[in-house]
Amino acid sequence: MPDNKVIETAAEMANALRFHGYTKFKNLKTGDRVRNVTVLVPGAQRSMEAQKIGQLFEGAEVSPDMKSVVVGQIKIVLKPTERQGAGSAGAATETRLLQSINQTIELENEGLPITVVLEAAHRKIKRTGVRRAVSVATSSRRNEQGLVNKSDIDLETDSGIFHISVKDPTAQYWESPDVLFKTKRDELLDALSDEGRVTLTREPQGTFAISPRIALEPTNAEIQALVFGSDIASSNGAIVESGFFPTDFVWEEVNNTLRIKGGAIYTTVTDIPRTKLPVFVIRQDRSRNRTAKYPGLRVIAPQRTYIEGRPDVLFLSTTERLKYGV
Repeated sequence: MPDNKVIETAAEMANALRFHGYTKFKNLKTGDRVRNVTVLVPGAQRSMEAQKIGQLFEGAEVSPDMKSVVVGQIKIVLKPTERQGAGSAGAATETRLLQSINQTIELENEGLPITVVLEAAHRKIKRTGVRRAVSVATSSRRNEQGLVNKSDIDLETDSGIFHISVKDPTAQYWESPDVLFKTKRDELLDALSDEGRVTLTREPQGTFAISPRIALEPTNAEIQALVFGSDIASSNGAIVESGFFPTDFVWEEVNNTLRIKGGAIYTTVTDIPRTKLPVFVIRQDRSRNRTAKYPGLRVIAPQRTYIEGRPDVLFLSTTERLKYGV
C-alpha cells in the first residue's frame, strides 16, 4: 500500500526511503529548501527500483527514462551505486539487513514493535520493542568529540538505540586507520629509511614506492578505536559478521520475534579471532598523491592473515614501535 503521509522536505523523504531499505545517498542535503534526493541503487536494477519507489508513495510520478521519481515537491534521482564509489559488498549486506528488519515490522507485524534476536554460534543478543532500523549516514560518523562512530544501522527500541556495525564475511580489510597515523607516519618512514630498514624511491610521476612494506602491531586501544569506535560497546552495540541472506532471517509470529543468524558477533576485542584482528600496513597506493611528504603511500588495516608468510613485510611489534614513538 502506498505511503500517504505528506512529505515536504528532503530530510523527510530520505528517512522514508531508509525505512523502505534505501540506505545509500549521494551528497545528501537536508535543509528545508532542498527538494532533490539522490539515492544510489544497482545500475542494472535502476528501472525496477524506480518503479518500486513509485509504488511506495501516493501520487508518485516515475519519469519516462526510469531515472527519477517525483513525489509532490520532492524529486528522487536514482544513480548507479557502482559508478559512485560505493558499490561494495558491505553496502549490499547492510541493505539486506535493514530491509529485512523494516519489512518484517511493516508487513508481518502491521507496523508494531518486534523483538530482534541476533544469533551466532553460542552467542545471542536480544532487543525488545524494536520500532525500526535506521541507516546511519556516513556523513554523521564523526561525533562531537571528533571520535569516529562505527554503527551502520541503529535499532530504535523502546529502551533506546542499539548500534550495529555490519561486517561482510568476505571483507579482508577493516576501516582505514589513516587518521590514527596522520602525524606519525612520515616520522616513522624517516627513521626507518635512515636506518636502512626500508627503501623509499621517488617515481617519475612524483609518488613514492616503498620496500619492504611496513606492518605495525596495533595496541588494544587502537583496535578498540578502529574496530568498535566510540559508539559500539558491549552494552549498546555489536559488530555482526554475516552476509544476511534470506535463510538467515526467521520470523516467529507466535512471539513477534525476528531471529537473525550471523557468522560471528563481536562486542569486545577479545571476541575477535587472532587471524581476523587488524594489523596496520604502510604500502604503496599511487592514488594517494596529495600527502605532504610521501605521496603515493597509505596506511591500511587488513586482517592479520594479510602479512602472515609474506617475506616483503617489515613487522614492528608494539614493543618495537615504542622505539620510534608510534
